[in-house]
Amino acid sequence: MMLAEEIQTTFGIDKSSWIKVKLGDVVREVRETVKDPVAEGIERIIGLEHLEPESLHIRTWGMLTDGTTFTKVFRKGQVLFGRRRAYLKKAALATFDGICSGDITVLEAKKGLLPELLPFLIQNDKFFELAVKNSAGSLSPRAKFADFADYEFQLPPIDQQEQIAELLWSGDEAANEGIRTYNICNNYYISYRELLYLHMDGNAPLVFNSLLKENVNSSIKFTKLGSVLTDIRYGTSKKGNTQGIGYEVIGIPQVINGKLSLDSISHVSLDEKEYQSCRLNFGDIVIVRTNGNPEYTGRSALYDIDNGHAFASYLIKISVNSELYNPEFILRYLQSVTIRKYFKRNATSSAGNYNINTETIKSVPIPVVPIIKQNEIVQQLKKVEQTQNDIAAYNFNALKLQKSLINQIF
Repeated sequence: MMLAEEIQTTFGIDKSSWIKVKLGDVVREVRETVKDPVAEGIERIIGLEHLEPESLHIRTWGMLTDGTTFTKVFRKGQVLFGRRRAYLKKAALATFDGICSGDITVLEAKKGLLPELLPFLIQNDKFFELAVKNSAGSLSPRAKFADFADYEFQLPPIDQQEQIAELLWSGDEAANEGIRTYNICNNYYISYRELLYLHMDGNAPLVFNSLLKENVNSSIKFTKLGSVLTDIRYGTSKKGNTQGIGYEVIGIPQVINGKLSLDSISHVSLDEKEYQSCRLNFGDIVIVRTNGNPEYTGRSALYDIDNGHAFASYLIKISVNSELYNPEFILRYLQSVTIRKYFKRNATSSAGNYNINTETIKSVPIPVVPIIKQNEIVQQLKKVEQTQNDIAAYNFNALKLQKSLINQIF
């Protein structure tokens, strides 16, 4: 049975009484502006960067005290649609009054459309497809209200709109509860990881480590990362291609959230000697050595496959002596808050990029831990990671179901 039929059967929604309307029939663009937002009691600012793709919620904002040239006003209950680069699918419900960028279209429901249903109407794929199709401009396409006001959809009677809105908002709350649960779990994981690595013996006092700039357990001895490596080197500087010519090459875009992603991977032409000098082996760790965002410099991931990828020059590869250290133990240590701060402090800035080099990496202080204990720590962290993965899978399915419902209804 198709989802639309399931909705009709389960929730008693009969589409026979729904009427075809255009968006402009039941939604208006609001063009309110203000010269003195302070006098209006407005405090918060919304730019495009504050709207998350495919999310109904505004979770971050700027403050008027930070300064702004924006004058467009939005009110609580209205919907903010990111009209620039509509393919990013940015549309969210305002839960407070504020001012926003001119690249945001402010929308509100007219008579005949339940205001609580408007955010879901705007978040459906067919609406975004029309907005993208009718956008003007090549580098930074923008959609005007007139470009999507003719969007047609089936509008239910008000009583059924109330049923549908209740259903969709219940699903949204379930999805958001999953996100909150994941964030709690992630915060626990971050704290737990620091505890396992730097506060292992709870009975010993903490002492300040001048290299790490953190209080660590006094019983922990440290050595330099370079002393436990069998290899450390930069990748190939040869330009990649998207025609599939040569070897697959791992670059910065593949190092995501502490793991490797092989999506949208490039290739690079190398002779045998060049390839062997930048070939990844199972258990190697790749580290981002340069980026315009200092938060990205130092990101790392484990090469836990055995396909012999090459790696690009913006990465540094380290090979750990597995008789002394478990590479997964080293990886999670490099991803800890303490070491990310270490990389950030020791990065050099040049031409807008933040850089670390092989010497910076080799000088990282690492705790001296028996390999049996290392393996125990890795297993403890993996248990929490599995819980995170389970929660993330639940969230993905909840959001997928919500999106499917929206697309089926509208």
